[in-house]
Amino acid sequence: MLIPDELREALNQEIGARQEAEKRAEAERQRAELERQRAEEAEKQVELESQRSEVERQRAEELESLLSRYRDRFGELPEN
Repeated sequence: MLIPDELREALNQEIGARQEAEKRAEAERQRAELERQRAEEAEKQVELESQRSEVERQRAEELESLLSRYRDRFGELPEN
């Protein structure tokens, strides 16, 4: 059987170990939250790039259509 001083020391060690485990768990939670936020930002960037790409594709189609109408009306562009 443990004497009071040994009990107190064992309790203090358990409390310290628990506090350290809680600190590690909180640090891990914060790291996971930061990773989640980074992933969301990356996903937003991918979506923005996709939207930009679509806008550029549509603009290219508009320019091709405009060039086609020009060629129909005036013929081929002169080469210099």
